[in-house]
Amino acid sequence: KKVEMFRRNYKGKGLYDFFVSGGLKQFFPNLDSFERDWETYLEMSQSRLQALEELMKSHPSGGNSTTKTKSTVN
Repeated sequence: KKVEMFRRNYKGKGLYDFFVSGGLKQFFPNLDSFERDWETYLEMSQSRLQALEELMKSHPSGGNSTTKTKSTVN
């Protein structure tokens, strides 16, 4: 969504052209597949985060520690 918003808002206004047409492809040859790869990464991250949240909810403490640590000052 962010990549598409960037294209929509800045294409033809200099900033988009600077990044996309300004020779970045020589430094980032996979720039064309970046959006697809980023969406895949986000989907994988979201599923991992959801699994972690479910694990935390199933833990007896619910992910909230009820113990307090006592700090000492030297």
